[in-house]
Amino acid sequence: VILPNNAVQNLGSGEDKKSSFVQLYGKKSIAYLRNLLVLQNNRKEIHFSIDMLLWKLGLKNKRLDREKVSLKEFLLSLHTSKYITFCDEVDFDKLKYNDFFISNLDSMYEYKKDEKTKEPYLANFFMLYDSEYETIMNYEGTLDNYNLLNLYCNIKSRVKRNKDDVSPSERESEVAYPSYETIMDDIFIDSYKTLKQYIDTLVELNLIRFAYAGDRKREQDGKFIYQKSNFTYALFSNPNLENDLKESVEDYKQNM
Repeated sequence: VILPNNAVQNLGSGEDKKSSFVQLYGKKSIAYLRNLLVLQNNRKEIHFSIDMLLWKLGLKNKRLDREKVSLKEFLLSLHTSKYITFCDEVDFDKLKYNDFFISNLDSMYEYKKDEKTKEPYLANFFMLYDSEYETIMNYEGTLDNYNLLNLYCNIKSRVKRNKDDVSPSERESEVAYPSYETIMDDIFIDSYKTLKQYIDTLVELNLIRFAYAGDRKREQDGKFIYQKSNFTYALFSNPNLENDLKESVEDYKQNM
């Protein structure tokens, strides 16, 4: 499925800041969106009921009542924000969980116009593959699956993507450098230690790899101050993984 970067990133700043969907609508937003979009047909219509989405999420019976309320609130929030539209008017006060809807999520995406052709094209998005989603949601460790999914999507949404036909001389390293602070501001992970545990788990699941350029040393008031560098992240699926990490770390060192 295709997801907008804004689903997992705060975009802009100041008065123009757009908070991530995760921050606005809760940590389950990406899982909910993914399962809605899986049902989308080639006319961009999504045919669903809340009960159907809960079934697709594979939730156990003891959690269903709570999840029904959570999913209903999520749909209402999307509707209020005008990210989701319904073909028929929906009364959320009288909504039943087996009511069937036809909806559209296209308004949550950002489109730009090509300077030459003037044709609109999709911008600021990333792809979440079924295999990636299932690997994360089938994880049975101590960490929260939704936070793990959000972290992976946050990193993936930031990784540089080259065009398929890019020449070797113009190819750029497919990596990202978000700081811990940036990631924690985008999604619900509240400490450096916990975030590192999630990062290590994504490595164990063979979804990402990261490299570290080392501590930066600078002088201030006659004393040396050491600052940790941001991690450099790459997707495990990248065939140039090792080389991209190595080159990007060397570039980082030179630039700093």
